[in-house]
Amino acid sequence: QVEESEGDKNVENPPAPATKGSPPVPGRRTMGGFDVIKRNPILSAPSNKTKKFRVRGRYRPVELVFVSEVLGDLGYRRTNSNKDWDIIWTVRMVKEEFAILALFQKVNYMPGMHFVCSKDLLHKSICSSRDKWMKDLEDTSDQSVLDLARCNFWPVGFNLE
Repeated sequence: QVEESEGDKNVENPPAPATKGSPPVPGRRTMGGFDVIKRNPILSAPSNKTKKFRVRGRYRPVELVFVSEVLGDLGYRRTNSNKDWDIIWTVRMVKEEFAILALFQKVNYMPGMHFVCSKDLLHKSICSSRDKWMKDLEDTSDQSVLDLARCNFWPVGFNLE
């Protein structure tokens, strides 16, 4: 179930569950994601943990089964709130949004991967491995992966404890 808040009037409702054998609906997945960011940006971070997660972007329901089950088992509830969440599952984030995140908030930034981590650990992991894999990443056409690998937009002052 999705928890609604007063400021969620512009947030898309999650798509209806897929039925067995139903074809994917055209246009339901947004790979680029910039239109999603413009319509539903992260504007602030909560001061305390909330045990809530949100999904931003267009995903087929089958793509979110793992996410919903695992986070539900861990005691998280899904929300559409732009403000009160600990984990966001999104197709893309921009540097301004990373700067807003609280240290305890977690993001799945790597497209197609089922991993979430704090921005501190994500930054540390990407920067420590960029030299090792940079030659392979130069061949990719996904600019978000290249930006992340180059670590050219990370805010300074992370607490890496």
